[in-house]
Amino acid sequence: MASEDLERLTIKKLREMALEMEEIKGVYGMSKEELIGAVRTARGEEPVVVEKPPRVKKGKIAAPKAELKHQVRELKKLKEQSLADKDKAQVGRYRNRIKKLKRMLRRAS
Repeated sequence: MASEDLERLTIKKLREMALEMEEIKGVYGMSKEELIGAVRTARGEEPVVVEKPPRVKKGKIAAPKAELKHQVRELKKLKEQSLADKDKAQVGRYRNRIKKLKRMLRRAS
């Protein structure tokens, strides 16, 4: 089987193939990429190293917290006014904007 074909196999098939090879240990704890590398190494081929991109942490929000809190207060007033006017669509929009600002506040702290 060609090395390109290993990429197309499911993880079940790769595990079965690796279990038949006595050199490979810990088959059930390996991911698909690790299994492909182990099978290639057991065959005597060079394993292809696939690097995963590093995870990017979300940074802090640049907006000041006081400004965000002020916006939330204003939106709450507008939401209450829309509730009194029985405008459900507008209430939903205000609710979503408030929710978004609160998330930003949590990330900013």
